[in-house]
Amino acid sequence: MTERTPLWLAGGPVHGEAALEVRHPYDGRLVGATTWATRSQVEQAVAAAEAVADEAQGLRSEEHT
Repeated sequence: MTERTPLWLAGGPVHGEAALEVRHPYDGRLVGATTWATRSQVEQAVAAAEAVADEAQGLRSEEHT
């Protein structure tokens, strides 16, 4: 089994509930694995982004990393 790469939620790694296999589009071989974000995780990500939106608007493009 391929190790699952975590999602990043508000600056930290998390795993969702349902597995997602990542396959190469040319030959279909398995190249990675992760999980789908849950509805709750998506809502948390949106809330976290909204919480820093004003601050992020003031950053220069090279500071967005």
